[in-house]
Amino acid sequence: MAREYERSLKKQKLIRYSVLIFLFLIIVFLVLRWYYLTIQSPHRAEVNEAVTKAYAETNLIEVMDTDTFIGDDVYTIIYGKNKEEQDIIVWLSENDVHTELVSDGISKEEIKERILNNEPDIELLRVTPAKWTDEWAWEVFYKRDDEKGTRHYYDFYQFEDGEWLETYTMSVMR
Repeated sequence: MAREYERSLKKQKLIRYSVLIFLFLIIVFLVLRWYYLTIQSPHRAEVNEAVTKAYAETNLIEVMDTDTFIGDDVYTIIYGKNKEEQDIIVWLSENDVHTELVSDGISKEEIKERILNNEPDIELLRVTPAKWTDEWAWEVFYKRDDEKGTRHYYDFYQFEDGEWLETYTMSVMR
C-alpha cells in the first residue's frame, strides 16, 4: 500500500512539473513572439506604406511578395500582378516609382541559372531587383571560397537583357 502511495505521489509530481515546464515554455514563446513583432513593426509599417503607394500610383492589383534593395536610394521592391493579370515588379523609393513587366526583362530564375552555369563554384545568397546608376537591374549577391578565405561579391545585370554591368568584390573573410 505504501509503495502504491509513493508511486502515486511521484506520478503527481511528474505531472505537476511537466505542466509547469509546458506553461513556462508557452510563456517564453509568447514573450519571444511579442519581442520579434515589436522589432519588426517599423519595417512592416514601411512596407505597408510602400504597398499602399504602389497601389495608388501604378496598375498593381495584387502583391505576391516584397523585398528591399539598398543602393543610392532605398527601394521597396514589390512583386505582383497588374490589371491585365501580368506579373510585374515595382521599384518604389521616396522619390521614384518604376514598374516593369517581368516578361519585358530577364527573369530572376534566368539570372540565377546563368550565374550558376558560369560560376558553378559559388554559393548564391540573394538575387533582387536593383537600380544600378540609372539602369534597372538585378543585384546578385554570392560568395566564393578561395585559398585566402571566403569572399563575397555583388554583381549587377541589366534587367532588360541580363547584360553584365558591374561587380563589387568584398574583402576576404577568414
